[in-house]
Amino acid sequence: MVEKIMKVANDLGYGSVKANVDGENIKFPSVIAAERPQDVQAPMEFDSKQDQDTYMKNFLNNMDVSVSSNAVKTSGRFLIGNAAIDSGLSMRAFDVNDFTGKSETDLAIILTLSLIAGKKVKEAYEAGQDLKETLKVKVNMATALPISEGKVNNAKDRYKERYMGSTHTVTFHNFKDPINVTIEFNKVYVALEGETAQMLIASDYDGLTDKIKEDFDKNYSEMKDEVEADDLINSRNVLGIDIGEGTTDVVAIINGKANPAASASLPQGYGNVLQDAVRVLQDQQMNFEEELHNYRVSYLKRSVHCVELAKIKYVK
Repeated sequence: MVEKIMKVANDLGYGSVKANVDGENIKFPSVIAAERPQDVQAPMEFDSKQDQDTYMKNFLNNMDVSVSSNAVKTSGRFLIGNAAIDSGLSMRAFDVNDFTGKSETDLAIILTLSLIAGKKVKEAYEAGQDLKETLKVKVNMATALPISEGKVNNAKDRYKERYMGSTHTVTFHNFKDPINVTIEFNKVYVALEGETAQMLIASDYDGLTDKIKEDFDKNYSEMKDEVEADDLINSRNVLGIDIGEGTTDVVAIINGKANPAASASLPQGYGNVLQDAVRVLQDQQMNFEEELHNYRVSYLKRSVHCVELAKIKYVK
């Protein structure tokens, strides 16, 4: 019997994790909260099977984990994503002004491993597996790095090796009995941000060609009779612009392939603009909480982000 390999398309952004895992679209904020002993809550208990089913269906919003991995130096117990937001504890997020790359941070690895392990627990629960037994999963994953980071100093290879170089164990502490998940990566593809969106456009994923032409006709009505859908999706020379929270990536597709030498990242995104706006408003003595404001606006912005890496076809 051929072992099933989990397919993960992981767009790990400064503001939120956007992923497709075995066909399920997943999104949660790119934050964690470290738990001190006094912060640890009592294990979950349920009054009914229905309550338990509801909780497990929403498990990725309730993740309480510790990670054992050679790729992670940061130790401790963490609430992930929405669980961190809801906890009210001090949170750790990517610093949009930090020039240390995503590939070098433990946060990127913790978020990714938690995503995969949480999805595995959901699948195992739905299949009626014994969660007291260690769950094992092999993974094919596609992800991306900002262009400025990914094209220099072998960053893509080093980032890939952090996943491929060892077996990782994620332990969930939500219940009286911990749930252990071991993760091995079978294949990891690290793209440049913005590159994969252009590949997806050319693939006509889920009828995307018609939607692109419809959008073009609406916004450039004076040219709708001059430009065919094929002109929009099959051009082999394209300049793609991916505006994120911490970087703006400009990728040059030349003769159908991304050209790193002609591509670049700007160390600015809408997150930097929001922070500047917050400072201006605070100088004007506007009364609101900075972190909450940043999160709400960022979350709304990310929900309308350009084509998600979660739908690329590199995961096979």
